[in-house]
Amino acid sequence: MRKHILSLAAIVIALLWCNSVLARCFEPLANPTERDPKNFRDLLEIPQPPLAPGVNRFEPVTDGLGPANIDFYFVRFKKPAGVTLEDFFKQVRQQFPAFSKAKAGRYGFGPYETSLAKEDAVRKANADLWASSNPMGALMVFNLGSVWPVSALFRSGKTGMGIYPVEKAGGVQVICSSPTDFVFATVDLKIGDEHPVAGRRAFGIMEDSGGQSWTFYSKAVDQNSGSALNALMIPYGGIFCAGHTFWISFYGEFRAYLADRGLTVEKWSLKNHGYAPYPFQDGTQPEAKVCNAPELDGSP
Repeated sequence: MRKHILSLAAIVIALLWCNSVLARCFEPLANPTERDPKNFRDLLEIPQPPLAPGVNRFEPVTDGLGPANIDFYFVRFKKPAGVTLEDFFKQVRQQFPAFSKAKAGRYGFGPYETSLAKEDAVRKANADLWASSNPMGALMVFNLGSVWPVSALFRSGKTGMGIYPVEKAGGVQVICSSPTDFVFATVDLKIGDEHPVAGRRAFGIMEDSGGQSWTFYSKAVDQNSGSALNALMIPYGGIFCAGHTFWISFYGEFRAYLADRGLTVEKWSLKNHGYAPYPFQDGTQPEAKVCNAPELDGSP
């Protein structure tokens, strides 16, 4: 009897694990122009996992930090042949350093590290997680391409070989992962200081109705983290304008990646972004843009 109970328990655990793996971390917007905060709350409801080595704390969206930015960016493209949705998403995720660096080399993206040593154990652990099929817990760093008195990171913060000798590093930890999406939470790093924004940004891929097209998308809720050093971002239009400018570059590189592989871009948009009062109010929020950066959308 005990043997049968153990076997049944193993089956139940396996089924639960499979369901957790196959489930999406978050829901894409059914209407990509939707600005009702209720459709963004799912990002804030994802439980916080244990802190990754190198993290002081998560930086949550909370009362008292002012309005939040909500955004949803997407690119719909012709479905590639001979590859699964899951494998293609993994391939795209591995290209984040290239998408971030872009042609100008101003920005960057790489694993968090604690030294310049060639075999830095923390860097290797994060790089291995990011390269795996399940990056849950990976601690990664964006080089935000702006002058900053406290960068304090080594190669990670300079992945993009930016234009300043000391640049801001933005730490993010993967707090949820599935074969077709994942979620970053911003963090305060032990080496690297606070991220300029507090919140969560998620990425995913889905097959569109009809099965001939796929859509790569991101969805975010974030606030000014309250760091006194965020005043240094004012020359760049403020932290949210600087962030939107970065994503314009990132998605431009993604579309170029598709074009290099003969995958036609059918529709894309980076227009759905802007402030919403926080705590969130009910109903559709106006498009209070974060800056005067180009409003990009359309077809090739």
